[in-house]
Amino acid sequence: MAEPDTTTSLRDAILGAARDLLLEDGYAGISMRKVADRIGYSATSIYLYFRNKDALFHALIDDGMQRLNESVVAAQAQAAEPLARLRAMCAAYVRFGLENPAYYEVMFNLHPRHMTRYPRDRYRTARRNLDLFATELEAAALQGQTQPCDARTMASVVWASLHGAVTLVLAQRLDFRLDPDAFLDTTLAHVLHGLLPHS
Repeated sequence: MAEPDTTTSLRDAILGAARDLLLEDGYAGISMRKVADRIGYSATSIYLYFRNKDALFHALIDDGMQRLNESVVAAQAQAAEPLARLRAMCAAYVRFGLENPAYYEVMFNLHPRHMTRYPRDRYRTARRNLDLFATELEAAALQGQTQPCDARTMASVVWASLHGAVTLVLAQRLDFRLDPDAFLDTTLAHVLHGLLPHS
């Protein structure tokens, strides 16, 4: 691989190589030397930015959470009322997962036993995304668009439903007779329908 150009920092190149290798070899198959070889640098160069593999993957989680947040915030701005914002945000979450499988793997599916636990203080950044969903759920309930609920709990329920669907598709564990796009559309519709006021 060619060396990063002047517009791309070495740190970004390291993170990009780690993302690629995660999909190719899995977490256990990645070493700092492999990352260095991928970008044509010495392993010593990698250690100038990340003290070990766990620090590298924690940085990937940070980067992924920030990118997801930007996607959800952009979707939130697309609609004028809460339920439509929720719909757009849910769709943005699904789209992010499908378009960024390496980020998604390390953010949500890599079991903590494989690496040092993600630092507690950095979970505050990760929680921003759930907080956005909770805010819109509260607003939708106040306007009578959804049933009253504990918004923070319901935000986690919505996330769990979307996460399960995305994970099944990415892991290729979905029933082969189902169309993945139709499955995801149905999941999204089901999640939103479950929020509506009871008749």
